[in-house]
Amino acid sequence: MISAVDRTEVPVAVAPASRARRVLLVDEDPGVLGALRIYLLCAGYRVFAAANADEALDRARMATSLIDIIIANLDLTGDDDGLAVIDKARLLLGYNVPAVLLTTQTSIEIGKPTLVADVFLLRNPVNLDELNALIGEVLKRPRRSRLAHLRTTGAKLGHDQPNPEVIC
Repeated sequence: MISAVDRTEVPVAVAPASRARRVLLVDEDPGVLGALRIYLLCAGYRVFAAANADEALDRARMATSLIDIIIANLDLTGDDDGLAVIDKARLLLGYNVPAVLLTTQTSIEIGKPTLVADVFLLRNPVNLDELNALIGEVLKRPRRSRLAHLRTTGAKLGHDQPNPEVIC
């Protein structure tokens, strides 16, 4: 039996969308993607899950409201790795959304200095307590670029209709 929780293409909210923080989650491993998605949903986030770079950019294009944080695995196959997804999603969204980059590497070099801003590394496999603490810390920081985006474009936080709930 397949439920909405198992289908990553169906965004699911556990709280009214106007209150839930929005996460763009990108990982090619279906087990990891599903587990992180369920964990984040149960923690009260609205999750837009993507199994590859193209899906992630499609989700960013279709976002009816602002994405609050991107969580991406560095090791994506294809032309775009997790860093490229973060960079391209930021360009599509029009603001410097903070990001968590999941990696098995102990250190990485990031070629673009502007990309380094608000990208936080987290060791893979993910420790959920560390992930939760990092997301909380990142989302508490003031978002000057996000506020500037709202002011200059007149954008408003969306009030999407909630989708089927996940029971945690």
